[in-house]
Amino acid sequence: MPKGFKICLACSGGGHLRQILLLADLYHDCDHFFVTQATPLAESIQKEHRVHFVGDVALGLLKKSPGMWRAFFRNLVECFRIYWRERPDVVLSTGAGAVLNLLWIARLSGSKVIFLETFAHAQTPSLTGRLIAPIAQAHLVQWESLQKKYPRATVASPLVETGKHLRLKAPLPDRILVTVGTHGPFDRLIREVERLIDCGVIQCPVTAQVGPGGYRSDRMECLESCHQEKMQELLQEAGTVITHAGTGSILSGLQAGCKVIAIARSAAQGEHYDDHQLEILEEMRSRKAILGGGDPGLLEGFYRQVDAFTPMEVLISPEPILQKLREIFTGWFK
Repeated sequence: MPKGFKICLACSGGGHLRQILLLADLYHDCDHFFVTQATPLAESIQKEHRVHFVGDVALGLLKKSPGMWRAFFRNLVECFRIYWRERPDVVLSTGAGAVLNLLWIARLSGSKVIFLETFAHAQTPSLTGRLIAPIAQAHLVQWESLQKKYPRATVASPLVETGKHLRLKAPLPDRILVTVGTHGPFDRLIREVERLIDCGVIQCPVTAQVGPGGYRSDRMECLESCHQEKMQELLQEAGTVITHAGTGSILSGLQAGCKVIAIARSAAQGEHYDDHQLEILEEMRSRKAILGGGDPGLLEGFYRQVDAFTPMEVLISPEPILQKLREIFTGWFK
């Protein structure tokens, strides 16, 4: 990236932030700062980066919850203050609702806006994407199938299929890590794991990250949340990861050499604002990288398959996205 410019990296605090961190080669040697939520992952980067925290806004709940409108306006004030304190030249965002206000403020105030649609949306646009795509000066998507929905967007796919089997830990630890990510509790999943322990299907030790206020079972070690260092430690100790179908959680499990079973959250059950987790689940499952499905009730069947399952290797390379972003910056700041 050309020197002398300030870039704002705006994203929610889970998988959206993980993707921005993969693009560090773009911004590491220029003035930059993050705007994100106060999640364990976001807090872990404060030693190396300037970070501003804002409150979350679940856009999909604005019609259903008056309290979410209060959160929206608090977030608006926070974003306004941060923007006018920092005055970035460019805002690069992967979404989602927590930074929507910032993107509109930046665009209306003269900053250039680049929107990178989240990897998690393979078939349908995100709500943030639908609201930001019309005003963004540059727009990238990570799946060719999504370009049909965004005719002005450029495709930059980071997915690499090596054709090889995933290199698993040897020997594979007889321990399970259950994680529900940063979006909130996923009690149906935790209760189903508890049931499988009670009926003897799961017989090895289990550690579960259950989310703030999530259901805690005395059949397993339960943590509400954990910092990045602790999560990496738990991943190294596990042989199998049972997770919600969040992109960051799935990829973290695979990168740690674990077998992964992913269960999608349900919007109808109030576990997410839409059903986009089914999209990334199907993309990864069709490539034989993971096991998984759309309901916790299916977990027993997948767990009984896990010993015989040999996952294929799927890698995420930031280079295609970095190349497109460098071309954009070169065109803007010659």
